[in-house]
Amino acid sequence: MVNYQSRIAELRGQQLAVPLPARTDVILEFYFTVPHLVEIQTSGERERAPWAVAVGMQTFRRVDLVLSGRIDVFTVRLRPTGLRQLFRIPMTEFTNAAVEADHLFGPCEAARLHARLEAAQSLSARARIMDDALLARLDPGPMSLLTFAVETLHSSAGGAILQDLQQESGLSPRQFRRAFKTEVGASPKLYGRILRLNAAVDAKLSAPATSWTEIAHQFGWFDQAHLDKDFLALAGTTPTDFIRRRSAA
Repeated sequence: MVNYQSRIAELRGQQLAVPLPARTDVILEFYFTVPHLVEIQTSGERERAPWAVAVGMQTFRRVDLVLSGRIDVFTVRLRPTGLRQLFRIPMTEFTNAAVEADHLFGPCEAARLHARLEAAQSLSARARIMDDALLARLDPGPMSLLTFAVETLHSSAGGAILQDLQQESGLSPRQFRRAFKTEVGASPKLYGRILRLNAAVDAKLSAPATSWTEIAHQFGWFDQAHLDKDFLALAGTTPTDFIRRRSAA
């Protein structure tokens, strides 16, 4: 599954820090104004993103975005299995990493793609250009045995029973765990935890009056204490503090 997003904004002197929790999607971003700053959580240092960057699945809150000035960015979101099928790279090497898009497309093709996307301007035109670029790389071979498992985990917000997904794949439990980590970049259990946390964040942002206890029960945590533990591990802070920071941005 591929999702496209275009963000254009003028912050006019403001500087916004956007906390980024763990997430499962792989992201390609093309900047047409000065790229975002990223603040590395372990050191507090800030770095400027490349003009075109590929960011793998994140299993913890590795960086925050620091936004200022004029923003014009085109974002492509992919499942890890989709990126592997397109570029045939080991996803374990891409987890918690960010590289210039040159490493995926090659320097010349990445530069041409960036120029075409910048000239296109509208979301629909940029989406058509990116569709063509990705379809040209699509491996026509059979789909991964794990595609069903990944999509089921997404549709269930991480709540699918892993034993059922393993049996559906036709692999033994050990083969399933090993193949999942190789093709996706994390264990199936961790992948489900990240999906569940992101679903909880979306639910709270869309309905702020909903209590964290209600959200914990809705998405299958035993109680709020277990939800708090996952937030600390995957978002680097408490649920209340994370939502406060995200809402302020």
